[in-house]
Amino acid sequence: MIRKIKTVLDYIVVILAVLVTIFYAVDIVIGAKYALKITYNMSNMTNVPEIMYFPLFIATLQVNVPLPQPVNLNMLSLVFIVLYILFFSLALSREKNLLEAMRKRRIQDNDMLSTTLYLSITLILMIVIEFIQQARGIETGELAAENEYLRYVSALIAPIPEEIGFRLTLLGVVSLAMYIAMYYKELSIKGFFYSLWKPYKLVEEYGAPERFMDTLYTFTIISGLFFGLAHYLSSGGWGIGKVTTATLAGIILGYLYVRHGFYSAVLGHAFFNVFLLSIYYMESIAQGYWSIIFEGIYLVILILGGLGLIHMSLNLFIGESSSPAEEPHVD
Repeated sequence: MIRKIKTVLDYIVVILAVLVTIFYAVDIVIGAKYALKITYNMSNMTNVPEIMYFPLFIATLQVNVPLPQPVNLNMLSLVFIVLYILFFSLALSREKNLLEAMRKRRIQDNDMLSTTLYLSITLILMIVIEFIQQARGIETGELAAENEYLRYVSALIAPIPEEIGFRLTLLGVVSLAMYIAMYYKELSIKGFFYSLWKPYKLVEEYGAPERFMDTLYTFTIISGLFFGLAHYLSSGGWGIGKVTTATLAGIILGYLYVRHGFYSAVLGHAFFNVFLLSIYYMESIAQGYWSIIFEGIYLVILILGGLGLIHMSLNLFIGESSSPAEEPHVD
């Protein structure tokens, strides 16, 4: 009976993951730009601000990189949207393509579907954590900004520099160091690239031993803790309750980076910062059927997260590893 339920959930979870992925794609291509316009109008601004420094993170430390000339925030935001579209295309097409992953009902065979599923599950867990914390008087807070436009732009730009700092230059450096130590007699450019871009490739292509992944997963947890603490210590408006939710998100993003690549970690981060936030802003001014549509999109994400969590629990109970919600164990 349980196996039959799991089989039914296989189909439902795959369908919902594909739907959310489509919603995400449309949001990146259209919604994010529309949200920029909405927040600009909400803020009653007359001129688009410019910046002279770009915030970059190196091994969790923020470095303000001076720019050769002032950069318009709208233009900078559009550059980042183009990068998200590029990463989205890579995540959809790398490894098994979308159609093959759907046919086999194995979400983990496609980087983008895995990202969509894991972040939907993370959203459910974060909602539960925030509910428990608020019941105990522990506030999460919110990102501080002068106005809604700057709040949205800050969130839109953050995924790439923060993933460079908390994943690429932390987990990636650990991965690279282990690659050099394990294969110092046969180093290659491809091996260096895999170490930084998608560490799990060293297992698939080079047969890296189990201790390689065990070490990376340990540092994934450490990276997640740094990520959670950094939000609270940044004086950016977040309360102490943000530590737990950001730590959880950081661990999941680290897992996506190790198993599915840097672009998956960036898209996972943008799932919260761009996708969900732009839906929030568009829903805030929507009327009639449009309001129902945006509420429906958010509901589908929540259903995917809830069913995905149940499905993953069933996989653990049954002890199968060929399901769409569980990655196979690394030997």
